[in-house]
Amino acid sequence: MKSNCIEHDGCITSNGYGKVGTRKYGTRVAHRVAWIEANGEIPEGMVVMHKCDNRKCVNLDHLQLGTQKDNIRDMFSKGREVRYGGDSHWNSKLTSEDIPRVRDMLRLGVTQARIAEWFGVTRSTISDIKTGKRWSNIS
Repeated sequence: MKSNCIEHDGCITSNGYGKVGTRKYGTRVAHRVAWIEANGEIPEGMVVMHKCDNRKCVNLDHLQLGTQKDNIRDMFSKGREVRYGGDSHWNSKLTSEDIPRVRDMLRLGVTQARIAEWFGVTRSTISDIKTGKRWSNIS
C-alpha cells in the first residue's frame, strides 16, 4: 500500500481499480464513487485522477479532477506506461522466462488449448504469443 492510501478492499476490476455496486450509482469504480459522495457529480469531460498512482486508493486527499488528456500526460510524466506489458503488468500470469517455453511447445505441436491450460491463461493469449501480438520483445 502507498503512503496514507486508503485502499478499497472489495471487488477489483480487471485492470486493478476498486469496484463497487450500489443502488444509487450502479456498478462503478470505487474512487469515482468516493469522489461523488464527497464532492457531487463529476463534470462532463472530467475524470477522477489518482495523485498517488494507486488504483485501489479512495483517499479523497489523493484524488483530483482532470481531463483524460491530463491523466495520460500524468501517466507518461511518471513513467507509468511501461507497467502495461510483460512481467511488469500487474495482472500478468506469464513471465519472460515462460515465453520461450510456450514457443517451444508450439513448435513441438502442442495445442494452444493445452498450453493455455498448463500456464493458466486463455487460448487467445497463447495465440497472441504465436502471432507476435503479445510478448514480441522476447525471442
